[in-house]
Amino acid sequence: MSVGFFVIYTRVTDKKELLKGFDIVPIGSTQNKKISDIIAMPDILDGELYIHKNPVFSFKYPEGFKVVSTQNSAAKRGEIIVVEESEKKSFQVLITPFDEPNPITKARILRDVPDMLITEESNIIMVGGIKAFGFKSEDEAVGETYEIWFVAGGNLFQISAPFSFKESLMNILVTWTFQTQ
Repeated sequence: MSVGFFVIYTRVTDKKELLKGFDIVPIGSTQNKKISDIIAMPDILDGELYIHKNPVFSFKYPEGFKVVSTQNSAAKRGEIIVVEESEKKSFQVLITPFDEPNPITKARILRDVPDMLITEESNIIMVGGIKAFGFKSEDEAVGETYEIWFVAGGNLFQISAPFSFKESLMNILVTWTFQTQ
């Protein structure tokens, strides 16, 4: 038996058109704003396409960045995908098997990692159509980070980037899609 998929690519010339019609309510605000009015879409749509085979997902990343995927030797299961141009312009995706349902919550994270710093929480992030939990944290090696965690297809996805790369990361995640098998 063979499994395959194909990608249909359409170039969008008006990047705000991609997000037309999406509304959000910023935390602490009661005024609706169009997401296309507050997110400045970079030239991500002109970048490179990363396609992951199992689980099948894809996202666009800026030209000049490199992608490296390795097995998670620390946990002896799962995978780490690093996308970087430099130390401050980078993010990583840690994928590990996980048998609990989405959504991930602060309480659930603190159950496993009680000392983890979690501030500036957001429950309104969507990654590939899946609700994700975003928050600011800290890492000894990187300093301040922005984290986005969610569960999809029996896996926990932990996306982490230097906090200074948060806006770019959010623009990359707008392009993330999951492929059903």
